[in-house]
Amino acid sequence: MSTCGVVVKGSTLMKVGDCERRLGAVEREFIQTSAISFLTPLRNFLEGDWRTISRERRLLENLRLDLDACKTRVKKAKAAEAKAAVSPDSFPRPHIFSFIRSNKSTQCVLVSTITNCLHIDHLCSARVQ
Repeated sequence: MSTCGVVVKGSTLMKVGDCERRLGAVEREFIQTSAISFLTPLRNFLEGDWRTISRERRLLENLRLDLDACKTRVKKAKAAEAKAAVSPDSFPRPHIFSFIRSNKSTQCVLVSTITNCLHIDHLCSARVQ
């Protein structure tokens, strides 16, 4: 009986050890896969696209302020009926075009960012299943 008990305990310990080894291998594979599939794209986004988005946001904000200032000047000139006194460089057209161009480039960056987020969401949902 004592020899049989030792054999049972020994085989059980070997099964537990084998399960622990397989669990460790799966865990290591998961960490590597998540680093490649999730962390690397996230790092690339934060280092590349996020900087571009921030820069474009600041540029758009400055252009919007310039546009608002020009519109205010035009309104004041119309109100005072001194439209001839408004200098051509303060007319808002160049600022409008500049604002629209920057707005479109920011939209393109945001569309690529949304696409990246959808890929990450797809990866996470695939991991959950």
